[in-house]
Amino acid sequence: MKYASLSSVVLLLINFGIGCAIAQHWENVEFTRTVDLSRSYVHEALQLTIRNIGDEADNLYMLPFTAEVADSLSAVSCMLKDKNIFIDCALTNQFEELPNGQKLQYGAVKLPGLLQPQGEVELVISYSYNTNRYPVPARIEMMDVQTLVLETESLPLSQYPTDKFTLNIIGTNSIEKLDEEKSKNSKRKSGSYSFTTDDVTEPFTFERSKFLYEHNLPLTRAANLNREAWVSHWASTIEFKEDYDLVNDAAELASGFSRSKFMMNGLGKKPSHALVALDMILPEDSHSHYYTDLVGMVSTSKIFASHYILKPRFPIYGGWKFNFTIGWTNPLSNYLKVLSDEEYILSVPLLQGPQDIFYDSVNLSVYLPEGAMIEEVQVPVMNYTSDTSYAHSYFDLTSGHTKVTIEMKNLNEELKDAPVFLKYRYSKSELLRKPASIAIYVFVALFSLFLIKQIQLIITA
Repeated sequence: MKYASLSSVVLLLINFGIGCAIAQHWENVEFTRTVDLSRSYVHEALQLTIRNIGDEADNLYMLPFTAEVADSLSAVSCMLKDKNIFIDCALTNQFEELPNGQKLQYGAVKLPGLLQPQGEVELVISYSYNTNRYPVPARIEMMDVQTLVLETESLPLSQYPTDKFTLNIIGTNSIEKLDEEKSKNSKRKSGSYSFTTDDVTEPFTFERSKFLYEHNLPLTRAANLNREAWVSHWASTIEFKEDYDLVNDAAELASGFSRSKFMMNGLGKKPSHALVALDMILPEDSHSHYYTDLVGMVSTSKIFASHYILKPRFPIYGGWKFNFTIGWTNPLSNYLKVLSDEEYILSVPLLQGPQDIFYDSVNLSVYLPEGAMIEEVQVPVMNYTSDTSYAHSYFDLTSGHTKVTIEMKNLNEELKDAPVFLKYRYSKSELLRKPASIAIYVFVALFSLFLIKQIQLIITA
């Protein structure tokens, strides 16, 4: 998958003047929206057939998001359906408030070429977010089946007129649309929901509906992830360390937790709203694994090939938190490409965590050898900040390890295969300076000890 970068947003803002009035000369010939509820977060895919109804050629299509969705927007991608190629798309800094008080933030899709008047093109836009859904009831028993409510638009949210609209909601065994006049216990339930209208929908027609659906799984969210990668040219290794602040956003327990009831009913072996294990997908050739929490080393973990299965000390129910740390080591050759005797490109995976998880905040720190000079950093996400500093570690002689810190928000496991590229220069003199300096210091210390032993202090009466 190709992910939009912040540079795409800047390019769009500069070249196309998004800060000005948004052009209205587009028409949605067909607008199909598919909402997938099978995960801990909401995933959407839009299939659009758009037509240029203006008098001039254009290649910039705008897509509005509600403010709450935009605040947690993740993994945005766009492609041309007929050619199956990805194109630039990103969230912009353009906002608007509708007469009903609804606040919008715009995304921008840049077509690879100008589309002439009356020309049509088919787009596929996908994105994820972690909002607008919550457990109902908010408190349940350990044995109960969890149900969630999704609040979403039931008509196309667009600044352009729409000729045909279809809404599909999938990813659950049971779903029903809740009406204001009806109880949430309505019997009209099915495994999916679909709605189609051929009536022309005017721009900014805002209609929100609620859907009750079954999701008897944990809603895993990492409030914070601090991920570190330590690069050693001498040892030819890269060491990873990850600190997780994990939260389960599922329904809370109404009557508290009972370990005996949990064991007697085998709740750890069947799907439920409790988080009982984490399947961490690690890279091949990893070794020297460890798993700790705030108490100390946790022994309930197993390794199967690239799967690192972690079990918390207790099941994580709705509203509960779990803080833990894992680490492992890999050969550096799996991540490093040598461009010349002194120039390298390091490829570090953005994420390497469990399936079905949403990250509020991710801090990735890459520690390069002392003396390394950063030339370029490429990050495959929309919103991030990066900074280069120095951090001292063992046997550092001067400034310390070169540290690249990348802070990101609103990620999910779909991004775990996306690489962060660091291009840096590391000379042979820097490579040899540290062991040579350490050898000199050790020699001076031993020689000084030898000289001290040769001094004889004789005290006479």
